[in-house]
Amino acid sequence: MTSGAEDEIAEDSAEVTVRLAEAGEAHLVFALMRAAFAETAAQALPSSALREEFGDSSAKLGYGPGAFAVLAFVGGRPAGSGRGRVDEEADYVTYERLAVHPGLRGQGIGGAMATFIEDHGRGHGVGEVRADARSQQPDNRPFYLKRGYRVTGYTERYGIADMRTHMAKGL
Repeated sequence: MTSGAEDEIAEDSAEVTVRLAEAGEAHLVFALMRAAFAETAAQALPSSALREEFGDSSAKLGYGPGAFAVLAFVGGRPAGSGRGRVDEEADYVTYERLAVHPGLRGQGIGGAMATFIEDHGRGHGVGEVRADARSQQPDNRPFYLKRGYRVTGYTERYGIADMRTHMAKGL
């Protein structure tokens, strides 16, 4: 979302819906991701999401077979996004950049997107869902752990041993 688009943001009390993004909606997926991660710009180690350009992000939406993006709406207005890939051969669905607009957090939008992605994986017959989270965001790990994910490992970045937490959940 660009500045001045707050009037396009969903209202608190409306229904949350999630669906697969359509081919022409890559800009919306990208804009929601950037808006959600913008607050990390003030951190000592901002999210790598802020270094992504639209071309990088849109290329990942079409990266190989099984690639997809999701969009969440509240009252019909954009509220969140995420992107992932189903790997039927390896028997899992993975996702990243689960992003909820800052003004709409705490309303179940992230959980609705995670459930949609898990169901998407089940629909493809895979047995596991995997997700990565930036460990330094205080609500990231608890969000996934409450949903039944288990920590499977960590990736070091910027000299921080657990910069990224890798998690998985059986479907």
